[in-house]
Order: sequence, then structure tokens, then C-alpha cells
Amino acid sequence: MKKANAKYSLEVVSAQVKGYTYKNVVANGTLENGVDKTTASIHDPNISVELDVTADLKSTYPPLKLDMQVDTLNAKALNLTTDTLSLSGHIVADLPSTNPDDLVGTVDINNLSVTSGSQHYSTDSLSLVASGTPDNKSIVVKSDAINAELIGQYKLTEMGQAVEQTVNQYYNIPGYQQKNISPENWQLNATIRAGGLVLQLAPSLQGSDSISVKAHLNTASNDFGMTVQSQKLVASGYEIDSLNATVQTAANALNVDVSIEGAKSTSVQLYRTALTAAVANNQLDFTLDSKDKKNTTQYAIGGLLNQVGSGFKVSVKPDLTLDYSKWNVSPNNSVQYDSTGVIVNNLSLSQGQQSITVNSTSPSTTAASIACASSSRRSAAAPTPASPRRSTSSRASAPPT
Repeated sequence: MKKANAKYSLEVVSAQVKGYTYKNVVANGTLENGVDKTTASIHDPNISVELDVTADLKSTYPPLKLDMQVDTLNAKALNLTTDTLSLSGHIVADLPSTNPDDLVGTVDINNLSVTSGSQHYSTDSLSLVASGTPDNKSIVVKSDAINAELIGQYKLTEMGQAVEQTVNQYYNIPGYQQKNISPENWQLNATIRAGGLVLQLAPSLQGSDSISVKAHLNTASNDFGMTVQSQKLVASGYEIDSLNATVQTAANALNVDVSIEGAKSTSVQLYRTALTAAVANNQLDFTLDSKDKKNTTQYAIGGLLNQVGSGFKVSVKPDLTLDYSKWNVSPNNSVQYDSTGVIVNNLSLSQGQQSITVNSTSPSTTAASIACASSSRRSAAAPTPASPRRSTSSRASAPPT
């Protein structure tokens, strides 16, 4: 094939593939020194395609020129899928290199329309431009809903592994496997607009402002960071004001900061709220602080979260604020949860004359029930004669396995 020379012409009146009879297939082309040039078309009730393609078959990743107009492609009718899937659109590509780790060229997609089951997705235009050298590459994507630019030193097939490898130093990712990868040093800038294809995929974002996403990774210096920002984000019935989320590696921890100026729904109103966390040694150390409209802390809780088997265990830190009141928290407390149930150990909250204690009656999630005790003490000078201590207790079975 590398040095073959040939000219061919093909006309198929009908042919059956996977139980479907294709009709009116025409293809004409030449093969010269391993370079194939083909013009083809098919006009069938369930597939109508015009194709003009040039590919260098001598290469593992052949340089490719493509112009394809898809008017109709009904995959279910063609017995290619069991669910409804149809598409149409115009694709033009000029790729001197199709190697995903050394991608060079342009791709333009216009009037793309995809129907999958009861869902319909479409976009007027989407373009990709890839260029650069192995040490300084660039991919720019533009569409009616997303603009993104990736620049620097990277291999697309190893980017996910590189990020996992960095995060795994602080938290053991389930199923993670160490692999040898090339050095990565890249930056990503993207703007997502709540319109077009994005709204078709996530309708609940209707009414949101643009979302800015920035990320970078330098594997040599173990430097990974990401920021996500939006002035107004609408999602699942909530309207969030001034979202600002950051993730950044440090010498001994992966730091996470999330803040909002407010959030509201039909039943909830939050004001300035911030979550700060540090991930290290397979543990998440977090603090959540929620303020009122006067910027006074109304609720604050801190804790340590650890993965235990297929579940997790959380311990509440000593300082706890509930509706402006400071509560003391017992040391060595924990709540452990997995698919078999819940274990609560030595969780006791106290504030003034009030206290609440929660404990499991067994160290096994499959056998444990939970005992709760609350008490409220009155001073000796109280005018109403009463017992100095009133307590109640109740038991609730652990969730079924």
C-alpha cells in the first residue's frame, strides 16, 4: 500500500450490512504512492452523505483532509444502535498530523444536529485549531457556548494521568495506577456561556452568567491549580452570587477554597459563605463558615474527613457555632458511614446548660443502633420546682444493608 498506484470506481446498487440494505453507494478515487484520494456518496432513506477525503496511508497517524456533508444518518434504522441516534452536519478538516499527542491542523463543524433518544442537541459552529512544536503546543476551541485555549507542553492522552498523579500524592485515588508519563507544563483558559449546546446539556443553568475556568500544571515542580468563577450561577433551583473556587497544590497539602457572596432558592437564603480545606495524608481537613447579612458568623463547623474502606469517617472539630451560639464538642468523636450503615462514636455537644450525646450501641455497622440523649439543666434559683435534670433517649435502627 505504501507505493501502490491505482484508480478505482465503485457503484453499489444495494448491499446488506448488519441486516440493513444500503442503496445508491458511489465511490471514485486514486491511490498514488500510498496517498488515497476518494470522493464518495450515498443517498439512502436513512443515510445521506457526501464525502471528499485525502489520507496518507503510509503513516501510523495519516495526514488527513476531509470534507463531509451528512444530511441524514439514522443509526438505529441502520441497526448500528439499539436506541434512537441520528445526526446531521458539515465537517471540514485539514490535519497534517492526526496524532493526538502531536495534533496539528484545523477542524470546522457547522450546523451540527444530534438526536439521542428524546434529547436533541445542536450547535451552529464549532472550530478547533491545533499548532505548535512538541515543547510549545496550542489548541484553540471556539463555539457559540465555549471558548477554550490550551497552551504549553502536553500530551492529550496523558493529561488526565498527570493530574491524577499530582492529586494522588495527597489523597489515594481509588483504582489509581502509577504510569510513566512525559513532563507536562501547560495552561488552560476557558469561558463557558450559558447558551446553545451548554443549555441543551444542562438546562438548569438557564439565567447563569459566563463561567470562567483556568487551570495549570507543571509536573516538574508539582504545581497544579484551578480556579472557577462566575458572577451568577443558577443550578438546580439555586441562584449563587459570586462563586469563586480555587484548588492549588502546596508543599504538604492540596488546598481548596470555595466562597460565595450568597445563595438563595424558594426555601433557603444564604449570605457570605466560605469553605476552606486542605487535603494531605489521605485526609480532608475542612472548615465551613456561613455569615448573616451583617457579616456575622451564624454557622461554623470544622472537621476531619477520612476514607475508610468503601465509606468515610468524619470527626467534628472542637469549635462549633450553631445559630450564633458556641457549642463545645467532645474529643475523639466520629461518624462513620458506608453502604452497610452508620456508626457514631462519642459525639457530644454542649452549650451552657444544654447537651446532646449520640453513640452507637455496637462497633459494627450491620448490628448497630444509635442511642441519643439530650439534657437541659435549670439553676437552683429557678422559681418553678423541677428536677435539676431532664433527659430523653431514643434508639433508631441503622440503615438497612
